[in-house]
Amino acid sequence: MSKQWPSSQFCFCWIFNVGRGSSAFVRTPSNHGILVDCGYEGDPILPHIEVEILPHLKDAGEERKIAQSVLSHPHLDHIRDIDRLMKLNPSLHTCPNDKDPIDGWPDERVNWDLVDNAEDEEDLIGKYRAAYKERSLPLRVFDFGDVVSNFAYSLFYIRPPVSEDRLPKADYTNNLSVFSQIQYGGSNLFIGGDIMASGMKHVLAEGSEVRVTGDGIHTDAADRTSDRVLFRKWAKAGYSIFVAPHHGLKSAYSQELFDHLRDNNATIKLNVISEKSNTGDGQGDIHPAYQKKSDVVQGRSVLLRVETDDGEWDIKSEERCSLTTRSDGHVLVAMYRTAKPKVVACKDLTWILRHGPDFLLQA
Repeated sequence: MSKQWPSSQFCFCWIFNVGRGSSAFVRTPSNHGILVDCGYEGDPILPHIEVEILPHLKDAGEERKIAQSVLSHPHLDHIRDIDRLMKLNPSLHTCPNDKDPIDGWPDERVNWDLVDNAEDEEDLIGKYRAAYKERSLPLRVFDFGDVVSNFAYSLFYIRPPVSEDRLPKADYTNNLSVFSQIQYGGSNLFIGGDIMASGMKHVLAEGSEVRVTGDGIHTDAADRTSDRVLFRKWAKAGYSIFVAPHHGLKSAYSQELFDHLRDNNATIKLNVISEKSNTGDGQGDIHPAYQKKSDVVQGRSVLLRVETDDGEWDIKSEERCSLTTRSDGHVLVAMYRTAKPKVVACKDLTWILRHGPDFLLQA
């Protein structure tokens, strides 16, 4: 069957079930690809993306199929497959780093003494640090060239020296998270990395570094934005899909963000949680605010592709406030201009990659 989605102007976002890790892939309306994190436990996700998605994307220069890779922060569950990622040669690679600053741009260097990874993972961290050795500052966003009406893509981050000096040291590495938002018509999708409650409070109150590209936005001008205006403005519009920071855990839930949404009569239509099971002292508990209706969390209809008792597959529709990758499987979101997003979840990775986009085009 021929694929229809590569020629459509839908924006697709896969949020993968990768066990204790985190990984998402965005296909833009201009048919470029953005990878957000590549951590996993068990079966790595990148080989499947390479086979099922990348051949259908537009080249991003020199036959590079990934327009931009974003490693939100240097925790192992977000960077575990970095070796394979760099072999795919993304056109633009973005991550918190410890390169020396250059003239005209602020210090972005990571304090590795505060990064709380296991000592036996030094080789992986070495690959992470080598991955940006050719990258020039500052943090950038890929210029897609083909302007799509009402589409914008942005990255936000708290510079490492700010995280070190003004936020709790215990939250340092997670608060380095580069987090992203995608606006398409009336839809707004948020991918939160592992930013903690302390980091989100800082972003809302004092701002962050911002990089934006998209319809009606001049990238060079947007590169120097460093205040709270843009994030607060986008948050005031509410979120069609909210990929909860730090796997939806209680430790990172931001009451300040929920209060900001509530104060502006803004809502979250659906929370997506890349569920991470930790052990001991409730560390693995998802915050209940993500999973129940409230004046902020509204809920929406989603499609679930489930296996039946006789081994066949069936599609059912449910009203949900949240989806979790551990319970519901891989999640695919389709956004198109002013239409409401469509969402399907399935535990079959091959199906959600190979058939999911065309299924949502017709749903």
